[in-house]
Amino acid sequence: MISSYRRFFWFHWFFCFSSIYVFHSFSKIFSFDPFLAERLFSLALVGVVFFIFLWTVLVNSVFVSKSILMLFVYLFVMVFYSLSINKFGLGPIFFLAYAGLIAITISTVQTEKVFVSNSVSYFCFLFFVFHLFAFLSGLEVFFQQGDRFVGLFSSPTTFATWVLTLFVVSLISYDFDKPGKGKVLVAFNFVLVFLLVFFSGTRTNLFLVLFLGLYLLIGGLSSRGLRFFSLIMMVALVLLIYPAYSIFTLYVSGDYVAYRFEGGEDTSLGLRVALFNAVFYDLLDSDILSLLFGHGVESSRYLIERQWGIDILPHNDALRIFYDFGVIFSFCFLGLISLVSARTHLSFLVGVIYVFSFIHNMIYSHYLISAIFLFAYVKFGSSSNLKYAFQGGAKSVSEN
Repeated sequence: MISSYRRFFWFHWFFCFSSIYVFHSFSKIFSFDPFLAERLFSLALVGVVFFIFLWTVLVNSVFVSKSILMLFVYLFVMVFYSLSINKFGLGPIFFLAYAGLIAITISTVQTEKVFVSNSVSYFCFLFFVFHLFAFLSGLEVFFQQGDRFVGLFSSPTTFATWVLTLFVVSLISYDFDKPGKGKVLVAFNFVLVFLLVFFSGTRTNLFLVLFLGLYLLIGGLSSRGLRFFSLIMMVALVLLIYPAYSIFTLYVSGDYVAYRFEGGEDTSLGLRVALFNAVFYDLLDSDILSLLFGHGVESSRYLIERQWGIDILPHNDALRIFYDFGVIFSFCFLGLISLVSARTHLSFLVGVIYVFSFIHNMIYSHYLISAIFLFAYVKFGSSSNLKYAFQGGAKSVSEN
């Protein structure tokens, strides 16, 4: 029963991850919000997992660690806190509920490995190749804003982040202790992902592709403490990236970072700097209670709407949660995510993608937060035999 539950958790996540592509594809045919559909579907899926978890605990007396239980309680306290605010958005509440369920269910899968077939890497390769041909076809359905490649997604940044996560999934059978093994397929996947992200015109994710390549080239960071410190520094970088950009453009031409804009007119980052300033200076003027406990869920969004007359997100989720939830929650949440992400190589890479997705307003991404917990607490073993991978009877070749 416990072994089946462990395998089910992996299939649950991959099914949820794949469904995102389906929702975005169908949203181009039918008129609906793919992000809302993604949240509702992921909550329904994790609800099923939670009931299976309860059954597993009752039947097998499975141990639940205190740290996971505390995280679970903490996140659900934040759900009720969110509901107590007059102005709130459903996205943060759905996210906190989902993260809490993931935290508690993952605690039962820490002792044994889940065996995943090496065919996962080949599937990812075929997916990347298909999208390369989709780009070369030049069909309008695969593009947005004229020349930005989005596949069948509704947003280039969403597409690029999803593809980067899929690349990390393709490394599930990669042995960081023996990085030479399987390097040809990894190299092909890396080149394909680099091209797809470049065609999407998403600069942040293009930087992340290069970071992932460098991480693989050096064999990863072996120390959990070093991975944790790196993530904390990345959170600080994301929080201050727009002020740093403003200073950078005083001395260096913006042409170097505006490759997708004609004439080097970087209107995108210029807008984001203005959004950052609006929220940041209002945060500095906040009273002590608002600074510690926040202004309320999605208050940063309402602030921009009041000042600018349009409903637009801050495009810096690190600042967003500091403003909405306050310093105490933000430090705890970001610290916990960094601590969990630092456990393994794969969870670290997903954690890096998650932190930089803050620039794309993706802090409430269900598939990214669950991928962090999945790769952090579930031990994966690779199997070249798909039958053994489903039955859990193969010997492990690698563990990440």
